[in-house]
Amino acid sequence: MGDVVVEGNEIFGDGINVASRIQALAEPNQILVTDIVHRNLVNKEGIQSLAVGEKHLKNVIDAVTVYSVSFNADLQFEELGKLTPKKSRYPAWIFIGILFITALFFVINKYFADSSKTIPDSPIRSIAVLPFDNLTDNDDQQNLLAGMHDNLITTLSQIKSLDVISRTSTLSYKGSGKKSMQEMATELNVDAIIEASVLSIGDSVRINIQLVKAFPKEKHLWAKVFDRPFENILYLFDDVASTVANEIDLTLHSSESNSALRKINSDAYKAFMNGKIYVENNPTPENVQKALIYFNRAIELDSSFAPAYAGVSWVWITLFQLNQASGEEAIPKIYSYNQKALELDPNYPEAQYHKAINAFQSEWDWAKSEKAFRKALEVNPNHSFAHAHFAHILMIQRRWEEALAHAEIASRLDPLSPHIQGLVGIVFLHHGDIDKAYEISSRNNEIFGKLLIDENYAYLKGDLDRSLELLLLQLGQDVVKRDSVRKVYQESGYSAAIEIVAHEQEKKGGPQGVVLYERLNRIDDAIRILELLYRQHNPNLPYFFTGFLKKLEKDVRYIQLAKELKLKY
Repeated sequence: MGDVVVEGNEIFGDGINVASRIQALAEPNQILVTDIVHRNLVNKEGIQSLAVGEKHLKNVIDAVTVYSVSFNADLQFEELGKLTPKKSRYPAWIFIGILFITALFFVINKYFADSSKTIPDSPIRSIAVLPFDNLTDNDDQQNLLAGMHDNLITTLSQIKSLDVISRTSTLSYKGSGKKSMQEMATELNVDAIIEASVLSIGDSVRINIQLVKAFPKEKHLWAKVFDRPFENILYLFDDVASTVANEIDLTLHSSESNSALRKINSDAYKAFMNGKIYVENNPTPENVQKALIYFNRAIELDSSFAPAYAGVSWVWITLFQLNQASGEEAIPKIYSYNQKALELDPNYPEAQYHKAINAFQSEWDWAKSEKAFRKALEVNPNHSFAHAHFAHILMIQRRWEEALAHAEIASRLDPLSPHIQGLVGIVFLHHGDIDKAYEISSRNNEIFGKLLIDENYAYLKGDLDRSLELLLLQLGQDVVKRDSVRKVYQESGYSAAIEIVAHEQEKKGGPQGVVLYERLNRIDDAIRILELLYRQHNPNLPYFFTGFLKKLEKDVRYIQLAKELKLKY
């Protein structure tokens, strides 16, 4: 009972919303009703009820008391017609009302359970998958649920012409009962939202999936329960993607994308998901080491599981980027583990992405990197990190139109990810659009590369006070050193102060001294650091050849380095 609107072959409204929520709580063949329906059924002959308890339903402000309803086996529906008013304790309209309510419930239930197709008012071309609700009795499954959430997003990305928002941008909506579907859809710039509730995890997995169209008004298109043995969980995600594609009149990519569909070792899958969460959510050196343990455990449990090998490769890429491992140690492991993943599954998008990153950062092979990026995006066109890093290699080659196009796609696919938005901001910074770069950086204090963007913005805008203060942050927690540089700034000016900062950065092996020496017209010192970075095969070296170091571009040594890197100058 509630607002139920019927338009043609569609039904929607508040009543449908509540019905779909409590349906997810029900066991097979169980009937659940809310307290408002229960009050109209209580004490009716032949109907029994049992209070299930108060439930907090998504997008419903107040808790709802839910009851389980059953019918007396001795009372058959057809017998109701034989009851005469003379023998009945109740007026006939009560029985008619009961029949109507029951019939309405089954119509609604059948509508959702069968996922009968509806044609939306306008096409759905973008979608977001909210974090999974855990309706199991086990609260220790959060990493597994997070991994399943990521898996479903990746599988949905096989749908042609559909933008699927990346996981990082949807994480902020975990347990977000206070926001309406339209609010979330507006913030993520999508047409529809998928909600998923995990009902059970064990030897089998049972998930309730709902597709909700956000505009012009919220409309539940369908809901369906998917049930598979855990070893077939990859097939379950493929079933969901096929159902969604059919519902919104789009098609999946070719079966080539599904080459990895197989039965899996459930323990290996869970170990892999634990590792994936550690290395992606907060890649500190400690967490990356934990991820490595989980990925190796997954390989021990299932030596044919390609994602686990790609996971080890990603660990070594991350350690290399964090300066926790040398190139001599990291690069062979990056290559060997990723190559094994590709042998097991040539179309695994993460392995193709890692291949592209390795060719980009370790080999400086731009053609090889581009080919791998394009392959990764062919299999998963919604891979926001692949788009963002592809934008970076295009930027390094000064292919600006293509670089900006991929940066914009990455931003659209992951609008709330500080990492993605930072990578995009860096493209705009190198392109010379410092206002756009700074606007992106100002959105969030956690933006990747925020210090780099903000300091360059301050310097180029002539705010030397702020530029210096941001540079001093690179000196760490040495308060005495910071104060001494401030004193030099007050007494001798900006150039004298940043010369000290450049020297300190060089002692630490940091590459940013190149930029400061270029500002100071210390060309020999800037070139000396670039040549050192080349000998070290530092992954940051190519970023100094995008065209923003104007004072270096005429120097023959700079030109020679550009030739060695096969880059424009």
